[in-house]
Amino acid sequence: MNKNFVIVTVMLCSLSVMSGCIDQPSDTNDDSTDVVQGPIIGTWSNYETSENYTYQIVYSFYSNGSFFSGVRDAATGIYDVGLWGTFTISNERVEMVAGDPPSTASLKYSISADDTTLLLYYEDDINFDVFTREQ
Repeated sequence: MNKNFVIVTVMLCSLSVMSGCIDQPSDTNDDSTDVVQGPIIGTWSNYETSENYTYQIVYSFYSNGSFFSGVRDAATGIYDVGLWGTFTISNERVEMVAGDPPSTASLKYSISADDTTLLLYYEDDINFDVFTREQ
């Protein structure tokens, strides 16, 4: 299995969300004053290894309602693939929209009481990945 296949599989399965290419968010400096607040704001990551290749899955949620999700090589710190989009929070779910054409994922999430661990559930609302807040 080659490295690119692993990366693509991880983005589609482990992130359980979207397809598309790297896409910068639309103009986030519009007249809107919407600001997302709460414990999900920040950068979360987890490390995984497949066939002697260690990679890091990263989610960064910003207070302006945009997010970045990417997979980076743990050894080099270089992103192999990434995706920009927007998100909203409601009823313990994070709804992310990204890609071209846009894809939407509405995922249940849970944050530990000490705000250091994020559980991001797959669309089945049962299985999840564990992410740690980056400092």
